[in-house]
Amino acid sequence: MPLGRKIGLGAFAALAFLAALFFGFAQIRDSSATYDEPVHLASGYLALKTNFPPLNWRDHPPLAEMWEAFPLLFLNPSTMVLNSEFGRLYPFADQFIYKNRVDASRLLNSAREWNLISLLLILFPAVLVWSWTLGGEYAFLAAAFFLAFCPPIFSNFSLATTDAMPAVFYFLACFFLAHSRRGLREWGLAGLCLGGALASKFSMILLPVVIISALLTETRVLPKRRPSVFQIFIFCALATLVLFAAYRFGDVSLYWSGLFQTLTRLSQGRPSFLLGRYSNHGFWDFFPVALVVKTPLPLLLFSGLGLYGAFRKPSAQEIWLLMPLVAYFIAALMSKTDIGYRHILPIYPFLIVLAARAVADLKQRLSPTIFRVSILTGGLWTLLSVIWAYPHYLVYFNELTGGPSGGYHVLADSSLDWGQGLKDLAQELKKRGNPPIILSYFGVADPAYEGIHYFPLAFYSNIDRKDGVTLPPKTGPLFFAVSETNLQAVYFVDKNLFSWLKTRTPAFIAGNSIFVYDLTYDVSGRRILAGLLNASNSPAAAKIVFHGSY
Repeated sequence: MPLGRKIGLGAFAALAFLAALFFGFAQIRDSSATYDEPVHLASGYLALKTNFPPLNWRDHPPLAEMWEAFPLLFLNPSTMVLNSEFGRLYPFADQFIYKNRVDASRLLNSAREWNLISLLLILFPAVLVWSWTLGGEYAFLAAAFFLAFCPPIFSNFSLATTDAMPAVFYFLACFFLAHSRRGLREWGLAGLCLGGALASKFSMILLPVVIISALLTETRVLPKRRPSVFQIFIFCALATLVLFAAYRFGDVSLYWSGLFQTLTRLSQGRPSFLLGRYSNHGFWDFFPVALVVKTPLPLLLFSGLGLYGAFRKPSAQEIWLLMPLVAYFIAALMSKTDIGYRHILPIYPFLIVLAARAVADLKQRLSPTIFRVSILTGGLWTLLSVIWAYPHYLVYFNELTGGPSGGYHVLADSSLDWGQGLKDLAQELKKRGNPPIILSYFGVADPAYEGIHYFPLAFYSNIDRKDGVTLPPKTGPLFFAVSETNLQAVYFVDKNLFSWLKTRTPAFIAGNSIFVYDLTYDVSGRRILAGLLNASNSPAAAKIVFHGSY
């Protein structure tokens, strides 16, 4: 290949990487802390700085938390180990983030930026190389484009959570094992990735099963690919080494205890919402629907074509593309805990490679004119769809729902409203003179930190908030702000708690996730709201709302 062409391909890949960073940084600037980020950061930082057992060991292995907390070592926040809340996970994490000697936004955003940059740097080359192997330069270009404009990827990589790292390691383990000249080096790298995946999230216990199944299938089709005993030994030894290292070669039995507790908890289910339906034990169609509405439609279309092509002509490469994708998705279908599409994040790199493969196949099958029109149409469609959602990429929904503003009819919780909307709420309120509001918030971020004056009603949070609480205004406008997850009453027994608001038009929707209603002249609305305040043991606020002048 001519040098100029190589430079052009490299420049395109670099621009794609910068585009993903641009969208990710936009979300970082726009988002308050999501529900689990403070806990992950506090747990990861203490694991790096102290000899305590991992703070969050019952819910997560420590590697992903330690990774995202790495930049905090340079900021040197207090570990606050003598804090009275140390034994209570969420209150301690709240103190760590909001009461530390380092500003909360600096703590949070440094971890987010590090997570985004570092994990994209690891994932990008693997996706591009695998795509090149399957389809040459057209697949390479398509993979770079789809990876740059994939909101599920850059929105979750932009958070200090434990979803991105296991998705990267899950893909990388399969990438190395799919290598056409798989040798000891590839087995060793795959073993490191398996260990990294297991040490990042308990759901990755599925990966060894996937690898064994793919190997058995592969060796049946291609007996020459059968691994040696020494290769398997190196693979298992390095995976074990990484897992032990994540627990600092201490009590690794915490991994098995945490895994058992997590699987037990997940088997019990959790409240979830889908298309106006509610369940405590999940929906069989939750992840299919989430995949269809949360993914850019051109990516879905091309990956579907790639999936069809891979099934038609299976080879060693296709086995390692198809089995990890299909197995993980089937496992997700059986889940009783349907709280977010982020739980199928590991399938997205595989979808991108399949989409890239489909583009290369179309180049061979279609006439040049039809191929160009198809690619330009899909590219422009993807570009406009992603820009339309800017900068609220946790709330990205494609055109099947009418875009981000229509997503609340379909999903809730971390698929849309994970507590990230307080910054936008604060900005919108400042435009209106920053009046005190009544707030029903889903999340753990501190509204007072964002400058919001509020009175709480039906908060769903693991934090007992006291700072910034103020009674509703006796005169002037009366705003009632409700997080979308609360508006849909996902975690409330009474699913009609806020149904009276659904007949009203919001004054505005902050970040497409917090619905704000102006009840200033709405007499019946004020009466209902006063009744809810009375029922929540807030008679003073109820009296003001009921009798307030305007």
